[in-house]
Amino acid sequence: FADEFVFEIVRDRQESEAFAVFGQINYDMSDVLELTLALRYDEEKREGVDPRDPASFDSRTFDELQPKASLAWQATDDLLAYATLARGFRSGGFNEVAPGVTRTFEAETSDTMELGFKSTLIDGVLSVNGAYFTTKQDNAQFTRFNPITFSLEQLTIAEVDISGIELESWWSPTDSIDVQFGFGLIDNEIESFDPAAFD
Repeated sequence: FADEFVFEIVRDRQESEAFAVFGQINYDMSDVLELTLALRYDEEKREGVDPRDPASFDSRTFDELQPKASLAWQATDDLLAYATLARGFRSGGFNEVAPGVTRTFEAETSDTMELGFKSTLIDGVLSVNGAYFTTKQDNAQFTRFNPITFSLEQLTIAEVDISGIELESWWSPTDSIDVQFGFGLIDNEIESFDPAAFD
């Protein structure tokens, strides 16, 4: 007498083709003020199919134009302040074919504003940098394990707001001693999501 156990893993074949073009311009508005403008375009075509089910084939193209603008002010020889606005992008794609698993997840975009400074003090012995940032994510992606299908699936949250501060410093009292310090604080808030997608 023998018991036979059959365990079939989820199989999925995926292919992607991606390209990007980007450019950047730096313009000195004055001796102490510099403007940076950048633009990037991403496009990715993804295909996915489970060989056991040809009807599961799907193909989608994800693309996004991502501008960036930054203004840097050299207030003194030892202090630089800056402000940046930028958009980020992460392609969407396909989850594995399994009962109860959403097949497609959308692309993620993020719009970020950052204000910060970089400084050197005490004749270069001490450096202190700090920044405040806020980011709005649309279709924020995260991965979870589905215990029913024993598969990983990518899900999206419609809108997430993130804000935080960062502070870092280096102190070099001698040529052979370096002391580093860092502090960060982040606040995440889910502003909108579809509860049915997480059942």
